[in-house]
Amino acid sequence: MLLFYLVIPPLTCGTWKDRFVEVDLWMSGGNTESILHKDAYNAINCLINGTKKWKMIEYKYEEKIYKGGIY
Repeated sequence: MLLFYLVIPPLTCGTWKDRFVEVDLWMSGGNTESILHKDAYNAINCLINGTKKWKMIEYKYEEKIYKGGIY
């Protein structure tokens, strides 16, 4: 079965559309939190409505955060 999905216009320009390998969709009704975690290096965040707070940590400090390989 061939499926078609609508993609927001900025992601359809240039060679973006030819490079997608995997798409993960996270949906929420709001008022949610997540624990400290590491996303894939090629992750794109698209917030449709509301706000999101980010805490970004430089990769050179990763070892200090994930001691023992526990995320």
